[in-house]
Amino acid sequence: MATYDKYKKSGFWWIGDIPEHWGTIRIKHYCRSISSGATPSTRESSFWDGDIPWIPSGECHDCDINTAPKFITKEGMDSCSTRLIPANTALMAMTGATCAKVGYLTMEACTNQSVMSYVENSKKAYSRFLFYVLIGIRDYVLTHQTGGAQAGINGEDCSNLIVPHVPLDEQKQIADFLDSECGKIDDLLTQQENRLRLLQEARRSIISNTLIFGLNKDCERKDPHLIGIDAIPAHWEVRQLKYLTRSEPYLIKTGPFGTQLKGEDLQPDGDVRVYNQRNVIDDQFDTVQFYVDSAKAKELESFYTKPGDILITSRGTIGRCAILPDDAEMGILHPCLIAIRLNQKKYSREWLKYYINDSGVFETNVFLNSNATTIDVIYTGTLKSIKIPVPPYEEQLQMVEFVNTHTKNLDKAIKNVSLQIDYLKEYKQSLITEVVTGKRRVC
Repeated sequence: MATYDKYKKSGFWWIGDIPEHWGTIRIKHYCRSISSGATPSTRESSFWDGDIPWIPSGECHDCDINTAPKFITKEGMDSCSTRLIPANTALMAMTGATCAKVGYLTMEACTNQSVMSYVENSKKAYSRFLFYVLIGIRDYVLTHQTGGAQAGINGEDCSNLIVPHVPLDEQKQIADFLDSECGKIDDLLTQQENRLRLLQEARRSIISNTLIFGLNKDCERKDPHLIGIDAIPAHWEVRQLKYLTRSEPYLIKTGPFGTQLKGEDLQPDGDVRVYNQRNVIDDQFDTVQFYVDSAKAKELESFYTKPGDILITSRGTIGRCAILPDDAEMGILHPCLIAIRLNQKKYSREWLKYYINDSGVFETNVFLNSNATTIDVIYTGTLKSIKIPVPPYEEQLQMVEFVNTHTKNLDKAIKNVSLQIDYLKEYKQSLITEVVTGKRRVC
């Protein structure tokens, strides 16, 4: 790996030693940083379906942004005092699930209030280089993140990020090199992601066919009157989810409201765990991101989890579930989770987990019961009323055994491909960081 002839200390851990002719600079002195995005009122139809692209923070995935999920009108733009951002601008998400992720805007567009725009200065900064710099120093950017459920980075911090100060001609050469190398990595990622998708579809097909049609394909059938299911075995029941729980109050309950558990209550260390969406999505409960102290835990004792609870994500990535292991430590629900405590004498936790995560029908019925054009959140009332085709208990266990057996090899293949995808992503991140901080010479 080629390096520069001489280095000096930058004085900043996220940059480290830099080539002797480089420096450091606050990004606001490198380019124009703009955080004046906004969202026109969704209640006013004349503000939408126009011809002006509108970019929310969720479009930032360390990628080029060539199109918009929504378009607004000139009236909509004027109503919220937003402004047009020029093409060839680096964008960064300031809040939400993509916080600190970056996008490269290839067209003129407006953004929402959760996006910071870094407009290039033709004499100082090349926007494509800025795009890669922001990816390369993400660990540092995330140190400015504050808050709990909707953690974010404020506009002032985004404007004051300290980045490498590189001669303009080198910026362009670095950006060209990374475009070429990252393009090759992205091609490999696309291949592996397509392979992963096919494996996941095969797995879901096995699970869906088993949980909806049953193991006996020749049995008598009936119409369950559920969207997404034409027929189920005639001896199955159709029950609302609330009737699958134990006969105790609050056995389908959401986490505490925002005022009950604030961002400042969540600490990296403490007395009692807080189980959050990451634990559920990763199906991993050995470690947690946040804790609360014993006093706050006492206030929130009605939100304690119990081993065996089925935890469902209710905001952002909604409708994913995992079973809290029998040996899991006592913890508190995060506000973005709902806990279900099944009557385990009649209903299998593993069977319900498969139905929620992999049948494809659960999500459809949540959407229909929410009475909304988009689903941003699942409410407890909605979840309670969801209808599910329910086999007899012994049949549930047989179906779980069948699914476990027939997806075993698929699960291994999915794990291997996922590891390859993770490696490629880590390599890409490492490559970008090394190049934009001068550890690797490319020009």
